[in-house]
Amino acid sequence: MQCKLVSILGLILAIALVGPAPLASLPGTESDPEEGLLDADLVCEATVLETRSEWREDEQGRHIYTRVRLLPGRRLKGNLPDQTIQLDLQGGTVGPITERVSLTPVFRRGERAVVFLRSRPWRLAAGARAKLPIKDGQVLWKGRMISLERLAARLSRRQQEPLDDQQTQQSSQTGPVLYSIEPATGPAGVGAEVNIVGAGFGQVRGRGFVEFFYRTGRPKISALILSWSEKAVRCTVPVDVIEGYSASASSGPIAIVLADGIRSNELPFRVTFGYDGSRWDKDEVQYLVNENAHTCQDEGQAIEAAAGSWNRTGASVRLVYAGPHSRASSSYNGRNEVLWGRTDKGLAVTWTWEVSGVVLECDTVFNDRYQWSTADQPESYQMDVQTVALHEFGHWVGLRDLYGDLGDGEYDVAKVMYGFGSAGKVKRQPHPDDVAGIHFAYPPPLPPDPPGALEYPEVDLTGHFTVRWAASSQASGYELCRSDDGGLNWQSIYIGPHTYMDQTIGPGMYRFRVRATNAAGPSEWLEGQWDCLVAAAD
Repeated sequence: MQCKLVSILGLILAIALVGPAPLASLPGTESDPEEGLLDADLVCEATVLETRSEWREDEQGRHIYTRVRLLPGRRLKGNLPDQTIQLDLQGGTVGPITERVSLTPVFRRGERAVVFLRSRPWRLAAGARAKLPIKDGQVLWKGRMISLERLAARLSRRQQEPLDDQQTQQSSQTGPVLYSIEPATGPAGVGAEVNIVGAGFGQVRGRGFVEFFYRTGRPKISALILSWSEKAVRCTVPVDVIEGYSASASSGPIAIVLADGIRSNELPFRVTFGYDGSRWDKDEVQYLVNENAHTCQDEGQAIEAAAGSWNRTGASVRLVYAGPHSRASSSYNGRNEVLWGRTDKGLAVTWTWEVSGVVLECDTVFNDRYQWSTADQPESYQMDVQTVALHEFGHWVGLRDLYGDLGDGEYDVAKVMYGFGSAGKVKRQPHPDDVAGIHFAYPPPLPPDPPGALEYPEVDLTGHFTVRWAASSQASGYELCRSDDGGLNWQSIYIGPHTYMDQTIGPGMYRFRVRATNAAGPSEWLEGQWDCLVAAAD
């Protein structure tokens, strides 16, 4: 790949952007929220007086705009205007059609929030979490609920001591205790149920709730409670709208909070995928590409490769390249378009138009402020086109961002739908959990192909070795079995998304077999060609 010429200034900017960056659905990286104040002319408490949506066509294309009228209250930074504040935001609902913009928060009439604004004209600040909902006179700041008075003092730099725990929920050894979560893995937004076993929950729920991790420094997501007793709580794995953005439970801690604010210990939960409930009503989605990136070539081929990765999952929807286009901005025009342009936040922004959950159109705009690459290995200051396109197409098929990091190198950092990307990194194949997500929305008509290879040693003198098998692109999981009698009887020893399993076994003769699975069923078994002799070393 031969890069297009860029200015020295652009190269310097690219180097400055190295590090985790948000892919699509939420603004900002996990940095100190006070840094966002640099971009805001006004930070204030505000009440939403009115929202009104309408179609408009301008230099940005044809979009639904929502006019939000805010009544400013307490000033936290800047000068309050003498009248109400009016914001015009892309996205909203007119008649049966809803337009969702992945980086724009939703405002609802009557809600109160702290807003970060730029002036002339009034607009949401780009460098901050632009909207912090107010709950019981408090907002979430640096991962803790604090009062507006405390926030005002911190923003004005009149108070520098660390936050204390006066306003946060308290945990107690005499409060609720979690023993286990069954199952400990599952999808969000599809009604998947989990049973939390423990003690001290109380016979009556009252205002108690179960909270799932969403994203570091952001509010937790409360689950729908199905049943509540002294020793067990049953709930679903949730999705929600958090701070105005579409959010999914992510891999991380679960806790129970009682009505009096007493909080339990935490147990980890692994989220496989988050689903927003939307879907196309056709099996072929055609898209057009404007290859107008300023910093790389062959971007259209990289986008086609990303679509091909989703197509190879065997889901009952295909993303099909339908030719070039020349538009320089997103617009509701009956065509699904991919292009490069300037966006306020994130590596890319996806627009979705839908009616009652049925998707009519999607557009994706890559942020031309970044340096892009289509090379096999991007430079340390470049973002990989195929990696980001793969993530954005995940939004096209209804998958939400995940932000967990359990430290195992997998949940959720190994997934295509992990919400952050890094310069110089590539991720060009869906994780089996990503495959499970698209298969939920678009069930595959056929089971997957079996794994292409199964590897394990013929002789082992330690009793410790690893069984490995080749991935199947249509698989959302695998099952591994072991036999100690030459294949007459088999024991299932692993079911999950990995393509390996470590073995610790005693002396004997062992044979293995593996199969791939998806929502349509299992593949044929792939059986090893020999027995592994495990013997004690001399």
